[in-house]
Amino acid sequence: MYCKQCGSQINEGAKFCGVCGTPTVAAEATPEDVAANSRHTFYAPQSTGIGAIEFITSYITFYLKGSIEFTNGNVIAQVPNTILGVIPLGRRKRTLDVAHITSTVSDFKVDIKKLLIGAVIALVGLCSLGDPDSILLALAIMAFGVLMVLNALVSYVAISMDSGELVIIPLVVFERDKADMIADNINRLLSARKYDTNVRIHTENAADRMAHGQAQIVDAINGLR
Repeated sequence: MYCKQCGSQINEGAKFCGVCGTPTVAAEATPEDVAANSRHTFYAPQSTGIGAIEFITSYITFYLKGSIEFTNGNVIAQVPNTILGVIPLGRRKRTLDVAHITSTVSDFKVDIKKLLIGAVIALVGLCSLGDPDSILLALAIMAFGVLMVLNALVSYVAISMDSGELVIIPLVVFERDKADMIADNINRLLSARKYDTNVRIHTENAADRMAHGQAQIVDAINGLR
């Protein structure tokens, strides 16, 4: 059967939906209900992780790829370190606990410093094309400048932590779809965690009410003696 609230499949005999915590009483839904609610359904992450996404952070050092891995409790980000997106300086790794992530967005920005440096280098290369003896060097300089200009156009994922820290994951502009995918996956993890918390609270409240009811029954019986 399926949950009437979120459309997730529910095991036979379960008292609550394992995703959103809705009681199974009157919770059975038809396949049509599932299809209607599919765009709003969030799935809890598996214990083995829900995959990883690789991306490029610089056109010049395109061979140094970053990655984001999603597990049931953490977001593991590995991003290449570079100077101005040109000189490689290893990689930095961050493991972010989903419990401390408050929100995630993907967006676009322009790095003015890289844009100006790239434009100047490209202009120098362009001006050097008049010398037949150095035309190849001029083309290389101009291409380098153009790549720096492209590097100045940045897609990024901004992850807000409950400590106030803002973690930025940069991607090249033509991988905006991956930035959106990363943000969607993190938000899915946050939603799954919220649902799990609601289930625990719902179960604890039900247990408290049951214990309170049993205590009242015992008190009533004792009063009749």
